[in-house]
Amino acid sequence: MGLSQVTFNVGRDGLGRRTPNEDKVSGIIFFNDTPPSGWSSTNVQLVYTLDEAEQKGLTEAAVGHEDEWYHVSEYFRLNPEGELYIGYFDVPAGAYDYTELETLQTAASGRIRQVGIYSKQTFASANVTTLQGVVDTIDATGSRLVAILCEDMSGVADWSAVDDLRALSAPKVSVIAGQDGGAAGLALYTSKGNSITALGAALGALSRASVEESIGWVSQFNVSDGTELEIPALANGDLVSATSSAILGALKDKGYLVLRKYTPQITGTYFERQPAAVASTDDFAWVEYSRVMDKAIRFAETALTPELNRPLVLDSDGKLTKDTVGYFEDLVQAKLDEMGAEDEISASEVDVDPDQDVLGTSTLVLTIRIVPVGIAEFITVNIGFTVEL
Repeated sequence: MGLSQVTFNVGRDGLGRRTPNEDKVSGIIFFNDTPPSGWSSTNVQLVYTLDEAEQKGLTEAAVGHEDEWYHVSEYFRLNPEGELYIGYFDVPAGAYDYTELETLQTAASGRIRQVGIYSKQTFASANVTTLQGVVDTIDATGSRLVAILCEDMSGVADWSAVDDLRALSAPKVSVIAGQDGGAAGLALYTSKGNSITALGAALGALSRASVEESIGWVSQFNVSDGTELEIPALANGDLVSATSSAILGALKDKGYLVLRKYTPQITGTYFERQPAAVASTDDFAWVEYSRVMDKAIRFAETALTPELNRPLVLDSDGKLTKDTVGYFEDLVQAKLDEMGAEDEISASEVDVDPDQDVLGTSTLVLTIRIVPVGIAEFITVNIGFTVEL
């Protein structure tokens, strides 16, 4: 045994550090017939910083690309740790079909989790439905994502008359109707003549947020740096300060993503909770629920795909054995428990019915139930005087 000594065995799992995930990976699409030089050989480029994009020719001074640079710079301002696939595509000759999104996601090997689309065509609610169809196609491949659509709303004269996006069935698409009203965004809106919006900032905030978080979380997502977005506006240039809270609230209720202030309580500018273009009663009425479900599906798919064509042992009654049931339940539950440990979900349960007819169908059915995390969208305080406590 040798000389007496004190021995230390250093553990290496106590901190529970996790493998870096790809929740922050984003994409943005620009429609421009003349892309910057760095996109001449391939129309999709991955950048990790604004400086990288500028080295590829997407600079603030690049004529015809000032608004595109603005969105990229705003993305990295809100999330310096982001990863951004930038795709340049020709301006469609006719109606936009957004199939460029498939090209972008393919070039990214399916890594993109949220995407922004900067289009200068006049906004119409039918465009949202078209975009949702493309997202559905991508989701079916396993490369699941959510989309933020920016289109021209500069011609809106009456915000109370805009289409109700909550009447659509596009749960994975958000439409942004907020923009800067006093700094670089305003200057671009004035010079370009089309809605600029805060697309880059929204995409950056969404990529920084954990999947269960709302980018409207006030303590975490002040999108003003004291200059940019300090004066919020709507996408037709109307200042939020000159817009009634009733109109702003109605826009949110109709499914539009807007900016707001919380004066005099606190300084800064904030997004409201991010709605999806689907009924407010839908399970996926808010974007964070789609992001959570996307991640849960990816986790379950990652766990189960290696088990395809696996033998399934049955007992003498033709039922799945307890060991077989337990194996599959534990396999998926372990992945969902990772989300629970990160507070991305509140609870989860995986169930495999041992009585199912796997011999007749060659299909194993699992049921997953998830309790999501709630959002304090409203806070009510009951306060008053009392003679004693």
